[in-house]
Amino acid sequence: MNKKIWFVSRSYPPSPGGGAFVRKQQVMHLRESGHNVTVIMPPQTSQASQTTQKFKDEQVKDNTGEHFKVISPKLPLRVGLYLERLLLIPDYMYFWGRQVTDFLINNAEEKSVVVITTGGELGVFSHVKRIKKKRPDIKIVLSYHDLIAYAKYDGASTFSHPHQRIDKYEGEAIEFADNVLAQSEIMQEMLCEKYPQHKGKIDFIYFGFQSDTPLLKKKQILDVDKITIAYAGNMGKLQSPEILIRAYRVLPTEVKNKIHLMFIGDFSNNEVISEANDVEKVGYLQRNEMLELLEGRVDIALVSAINIKTLRPLMPTKLYEYIGLGVPLLCIVPKDCEVERVVNKYKIGESVTYGDEADVVKVLSSMVLNMNKINEMKKNILDIRSEFSSENTLEKMRIVIDL
Repeated sequence: MNKKIWFVSRSYPPSPGGGAFVRKQQVMHLRESGHNVTVIMPPQTSQASQTTQKFKDEQVKDNTGEHFKVISPKLPLRVGLYLERLLLIPDYMYFWGRQVTDFLINNAEEKSVVVITTGGELGVFSHVKRIKKKRPDIKIVLSYHDLIAYAKYDGASTFSHPHQRIDKYEGEAIEFADNVLAQSEIMQEMLCEKYPQHKGKIDFIYFGFQSDTPLLKKKQILDVDKITIAYAGNMGKLQSPEILIRAYRVLPTEVKNKIHLMFIGDFSNNEVISEANDVEKVGYLQRNEMLELLEGRVDIALVSAINIKTLRPLMPTKLYEYIGLGVPLLCIVPKDCEVERVVNKYKIGESVTYGDEADVVKVLSSMVLNMNKINEMKKNILDIRSEFSSENTLEKMRIVIDL
């Protein structure tokens, strides 16, 4: 039975970022399944579409057939950030979330479905209890791309100075929601451990790579090849991909001479990468440009994240793209994290705990000096590639929330 779905998201293409593209995948799949989906979002950044900017606070249909309800914050988000820092509100999108709540209570069709996403912000999560109390006929689905930034999981939070009500609001959101979707198995486990009384409604669904992701042009690596190892994405403190450069510089000469390093993205605030003269640096690229570059040149893709407990559920959007490309993975990540679990289970790369440069050197040498090993990883990725396609993973989402 086709349903009306309201899909709440902080960001959506053409706004940049992996989370925005993932949400578009979800919306398109639901729409292709026959449902009437409207995306609720705030006005996007300067990189957003003129369509979105032009039709603020109006329900519109653009030339791709997508419906939007753009709700402008009555209180500027920069003021929300200031109030959040003063701990006067739990989240900078708190008041925007209340506006969305008022709209849904007054306008959502009977027995419609509301999917509320988070990339770490509370936003509308803070008001789920109120929605359900006022409109018990609405089905509410919480979709976690990231855990809530200041909330505590395993006794720790990602960032310091948590607001005292953040865990309270998250707990209420999960209590009054009908379904909770985590983006990884470890995230599901962490949420179930924190809220054991609600574990029956908490599931996990990998997001998957987009259907237009091309396969690598180079099918095999030969002994004569120089191996290109590429990192694409954010280069901030949580990722810190410069550990690869430090390991590269102490490699034995015979190994070092076989490697070419490439970093794609904004590296201006990463001092090590900015000052490196022995690596190739490419600025920020749109997704299609990045895939075209990787498709023709990359042999191994780097996934990097520092070793902190709250990043254990990590399943970056880029990882799905690499699986879609069919490229083996070098993962320098938190101990016992989701990436390590997937890579080891399917034998599609090597994983090492972030911080141990000696282990990075050892793994690099092992991969580079054994072409057959890399080619076997390529084969393994092709064997499981369809399992991680967005068509396959999002069909599970549709089934889990009974659409």
